[in-house]
Amino acid sequence: MIQISERIQNLKESPFVTFAALASKYNGVVSLNSGSPGHGTIPGVQEAIHQVSTKDISLYRTPHYGSLKARQDAAQYFRQRYGLEFDPQREINLTTGFTHLFHCLCTTIINPGDTALFIEPFFPQYEQPLTLAGGKMVTIPTQEQDKWKPQPEAIKTAFSNYPDANMIVFNYPNNPSGATLTLEDWNGIIDILIEEITRRKQHQILPPLILLDDAYVPLFHHGEVNEHPTFGLALNKR
Repeated sequence: MIQISERIQNLKESPFVTFAALASKYNGVVSLNSGSPGHGTIPGVQEAIHQVSTKDISLYRTPHYGSLKARQDAAQYFRQRYGLEFDPQREINLTTGFTHLFHCLCTTIINPGDTALFIEPFFPQYEQPLTLAGGKMVTIPTQEQDKWKPQPEAIKTAFSNYPDANMIVFNYPNNPSGATLTLEDWNGIIDILIEEITRRKQHQILPPLILLDDAYVPLFHHGEVNEHPTFGLALNKR
């Protein structure tokens, strides 16, 4: 018999697996959570994929960090939308989705027993990469009366209780609550983060990694996406 490692035994079943098993018991279930609207790929998309497949992109010449052109385009995106400057050679890395990225981050900066802070409710796929790295998840609660927005004092309390936390994750617009933050909300959070970073510098402790999972910003439907309040935009306006 093969002995399963303890880190795998400690993993919880993904809610997506649980829901998929439940959905398989019924006919006509449409999966909206994974981009499956219930119909086939439209002809225009199929043709575009066919055209791309004839341009030798399958020869695996792309660097591990992603093509330089794509990284330059990403740098231009952040410059134009948020006024933020990133070096495409050193500061931008392309991955095959967030789960891949988060797994890489956890295995790079999290040691067994390290703490990471998450705002409730959170995307379920955060948990498994952190568990595999041996990290401990600590959640910061939110309330319906606050529109599921994290309150600065709650974040401050979390850092007080876990002064050596290695990472804090912000996912806004949030999955699954849909909560969004205003510039005022972000500024209140940034004040707490600056206070925490200053405290750590005084005690010669490394600052926490601030992870911004803002994948849903382009889906924001009120006003131009350039105007949607993000951490980067709030920081750039200070």
